[in-house]
Amino acid sequence: MAESIILNIDTDGSIDEALQALRNVQGGAKEAIVRALNRTSAGLKEYAGEEVSKVFVIPPKGVKSLMKATRATVSNTNAVVSREGPGLFASKFPYDANQDPGVRGGRAVYLRPRQSGGGTLLDAEGSKSKAFVSTMRNSRTGVRNSRGSVFRRTSSNRIPLEKPYGPSVPEMLAEPSVRSAVEQRTQARLVLEFDREIQALLKKSEAAQ
Repeated sequence: MAESIILNIDTDGSIDEALQALRNVQGGAKEAIVRALNRTSAGLKEYAGEEVSKVFVIPPKGVKSLMKATRATVSNTNAVVSREGPGLFASKFPYDANQDPGVRGGRAVYLRPRQSGGGTLLDAEGSKSKAFVSTMRNSRTGVRNSRGSVFRRTSSNRIPLEKPYGPSVPEMLAEPSVRSAVEQRTQARLVLEFDREIQALLKKSEAAQ
C-alpha cells in the first residue's frame, strides 16, 4: 500500500504578483519555486508526525521515519512526499490482552491505537484465529518478552503464528482531522517559503543593476 501527497503551487493573490515581478529575472521564478517546495516538503514530514501523534499513540519520529520526500527540480517543480504501508505491528500500540485464553467465547485482544482510547477488537478473520498475547522467548537472545506480543494463528494448528497489524501511516494520515491540519500547515509554509525566496531573488537582481 502506498500513497503520495503532491504539493502544487498556488499562484493566487500575492504569489501571482510576485511571479510577475520576477518576469525579468532569468530563471528566477523556477529557482524560487524549487527551493520553496523542497523546504516545504521537509516541513510536511514534521507536520505529519506531529498531527498524527495528536490522534494516535505513536511518537512523531515514528511517522517521520516512514515517510520519503522526492525533491523538486527546475524541470519538475513538484515536491512529492510519500508515505507507505503496511501497517505497524499491533504490539506497537496499547492493547487490552485477550480474555480466557484457550476458552471458546473468550474475548480477543482489543487494540487501542487512538489517544482517545478507542480501538478495534482483533477477532477471528477467515482462517485466522482471534488475536492473543504471548510472552514468547526471543529466538536470538533467549529472553522472554515481559510485555508480550500480539499474535494470531493462521490455521487450526498451533503454528505457524503471525503478528497482526495495527493502522498504517497512510491510514492514520487519512484521518480527516489529521489530513486537514497537515494540509493547512503545509500551505502556510509554502506561502512563507515562496515569498522568502522571491524577496531574496529580487534583492539580488536589484543589487546587480
